[in-house]
Amino acid sequence: MKNLEITQEKVIEAANKCPQAEEVLKTLFPEAFESAKSKYINLQALTLKGVGVRPSQIFSDEALREIGVYPNTFMEIRTSGQYMYQSFYLPSSYDWLMITDSENVQCLVPTKKDFK
Repeated sequence: MKNLEITQEKVIEAANKCPQAEEVLKTLFPEAFESAKSKYINLQALTLKGVGVRPSQIFSDEALREIGVYPNTFMEIRTSGQYMYQSFYLPSSYDWLMITDSENVQCLVPTKKDFK
């Protein structure tokens, strides 16, 4: 039987591909998650819970409609890929500007693409 090589990168990659497997992998290989904890923030707790809610959703459809935004077209939590639950997904429906304001605070500003 061939020995398998288990690396931190492989464990984290597997965890990022399947949220259910992440808990098992954390139990089997807790040391693989130690350095990852210090660098990235797990944003999964920010997502809305309930029936009919997308797993990436952080704003209710009702709230989005109130500001004139269509559901599925605004910022959500990234739920796949390398930065799953560690990043925000910024849909191309808007232009997203990272601006430093007059108080020297970085602000993410969504702007309408069709606004002239």
